[in-house]
This record gives sequence, structure tokens and C-alpha cells, in this order.
Amino acid sequence: MEEEYIEKKIKDQLINKEFKLWDKESIDFLLSIFEYEKYNMFYNINLMLLDDYIKWYTKNINEISNNYSLKNLKYIYCIINEDIYNNVHYNYIKTLNNLDNTMNILDTFNLQSLFNYIVSILTNTNFCSITFGIIVTILYIIFNYIIKVFTYEKIEEKKNIFEIKIPIPDNLINNSLIKLFLGDKFNL
Repeated sequence: MEEEYIEKKIKDQLINKEFKLWDKESIDFLLSIFEYEKYNMFYNINLMLLDDYIKWYTKNINEISNNYSLKNLKYIYCIINEDIYNNVHYNYIKTLNNLDNTMNILDTFNLQSLFNYIVSILTNTNFCSITFGIIVTILYIIFNYIIKVFTYEKIEEKKNIFEIKIPIPDNLINNSLIKLFLGDKFNL
């Protein structure tokens, strides 16, 4: 039932729609199919549609205003193609939007968009825990260094020398068991 709905939606919103009418929403819907393994029966047709759209977009790049960049579409096409082969699934819409935001930063290069991009990367669920760990580690190193500088603590290397102390009695050589094992080796 759900597959029939998706199939109808693909026909209505992608196949029966001219490429010049495609916008970011059309591309987002197309990419959303690749995110779920249960729609793997639609992968080939959607991959062909994306390839055809990229070819059409290459010829008509000047006519399109509200869409992703051609470079990013080609890049995401290669990623999807490789991920299908490796049976891996991601949120390609988020990846494409991050790529598009990167291009916007490079195009406009203002401080606000740079800050927004850094925040979006730091809050990304894939990098959030890694970023948090790195920040905590850096803060620990900084605070540890500051504390050592202000307390004038000298960093000394500790040398660990292990000593084994075995209590040996004074009359060990006069012991009859030792004399038996050593024999005439030590005559004192």
C-alpha cells in the first residue's frame, strides 16, 4: 500500500513533471527515497531520473533560479550511486543542504552565514558527540595548563624503580638445606 502511494507520487511529482518545473522540493523528494531501504525497488528509476535531470540541468543552467547547484547535484549523485552499491543509507537531503550552505558561504562570505554554517555542523547529530568530546578535551588541557602555571608546579618525571625486598636471615649459608643444594661450591 505504501509502495503504491510512493510509486504514484514519483509518477506525479517527478516523471510526469517537466524538468524546468522541478525545484528544491522535487529534488528533496527524489533524494528522500534513497534514505530508506524499504524503497529499494525505486532506486534505479530515481537514479536515472536524477541523472537525466543533471544532464538537462547542464544544458539549461541559466534558466534555473531556485535550485541546488549543478556541482552539488553531481556530487550527491556519485555518493548515492556508491552507497547503493554498498547498501548504505543516509539523509541525502541534509547532505545536499550542507553542501549548498557551504557554497553559499563561499559565494557571499559574510560572518553571519559562516557562523550559521559552523553551528549547523556542530549541531549535526553525526558530529555532535565528537565535537563535544573535542571541546571538553581542549578545555581540560587549557585549564590544566593554567592551573600548573599559576601554582608554579614543576613537572617532574616520576621514575618507578621496583625493588623486591626478600628477607634473608643472617645464617642462610649455615642452613643445612642450602648446603645440600650448593654442595662444596661455597665453603665459608
